[in-house]
Amino acid sequence: MIKKILLSFVIIILFKNNIFSHDYNFNKESYKNFLFEINRCVLTNDPSVSEMIKKNSELLTICKQLLETYFWDKTCNSPVMFYELFYPEKIDMVHNYLTNENIESEYNLVENDILALLDNKDESGILEIEDSIESYNTNELGELMRFSYAPEEMSLSTFNDFKVITNKSDDKIIRKFYDNEIRLIKKEIFNSPIKSEELELLSIIKYFYESDLSPVIISTEEENKKINKKIVSKYLPNGKLDEQFYYKYELETDLDNKSDITQDSKVKTVLECIKKWTYNTDFRLLSFSEKKYFSTTEYTEIKYVYKYKTELDLDDIFYYENNKLKAKTIHNSLTTKVETVFFEDDFYVESVFEDGFKILEIIGKNGTEIRRRSFEKNY
Repeated sequence: MIKKILLSFVIIILFKNNIFSHDYNFNKESYKNFLFEINRCVLTNDPSVSEMIKKNSELLTICKQLLETYFWDKTCNSPVMFYELFYPEKIDMVHNYLTNENIESEYNLVENDILALLDNKDESGILEIEDSIESYNTNELGELMRFSYAPEEMSLSTFNDFKVITNKSDDKIIRKFYDNEIRLIKKEIFNSPIKSEELELLSIIKYFYESDLSPVIISTEEENKKINKKIVSKYLPNGKLDEQFYYKYELETDLDNKSDITQDSKVKTVLECIKKWTYNTDFRLLSFSEKKYFSTTEYTEIKYVYKYKTELDLDDIFYYENNKLKAKTIHNSLTTKVETVFFEDDFYVESVFEDGFKILEIIGKNGTEIRRRSFEKNY
């Protein structure tokens, strides 16, 4: 009964201020609309409404819950009266920001058009603040749309049936596209400029899956716009890397002959490098190789081969250049190992380590020792 009297009194005030253009009967829907109107008055600093809410704790609680559920802009971009009414513990912090000479308006404490631009919204300029207060925005359904804390910002949106998450930090912006199965389909990486006109796409990574519904990634394609390169990565079903192909973009015409380069010149991808990983049945790394191409037929290759010693739980390592052994590391125990480096004309240097310290060095040729030198452990 008291609540109805109070609400009737508030209605009279709202009518006096020409807030409503029609009558309200207090059924469930109209009562919710009525609370919406009250909250809108709070957000526009209507003193009569805020005073009435202050005098009734139940109405205060209802309005606060309603704001937190339905009003998307309830922290950074709300007026001082909102904080005084619903979050008095934050009012000192808000006043500190309002006195900052960089703030143009109490109704827009934080304004950043970069994320809005990436969300396909109109840009409206950027206002920088050194230490942003925490804020988050929701849509009319109460779903989170944007969150920020200090220099970190995140926004949620949809685009062409994709769910999009955009994260912004001081040095870069990352925008991720997810399908209906919540699988990452594409990732875009931008710089993080002060002005939106300086926004630059640095790279795009596309993800490909085993089947339409499978969560298993089989390959990715990355286009690095900054250095004009393309990287294709292939994965095993357990997620480990299988192969990587590195390409660079070149014009099909002779780059040395400038007259041959025209507007119609086509860009082609040229293979630069191939990386390959192999594993045993337990998916322990057996080898890694890298081929760097100078032409379609000429390349150099490096390769690491790992031989696992079960009793030591360590790998002996063999390093090859163009199929020629150049170095090896052999573990004799958990605390001792021998490293050998091979040079031209069959020279080699063998180093013995114990407890992490080099204790012996042997120089030889064709398996014959030429000179040796001992070292003391320096603990």
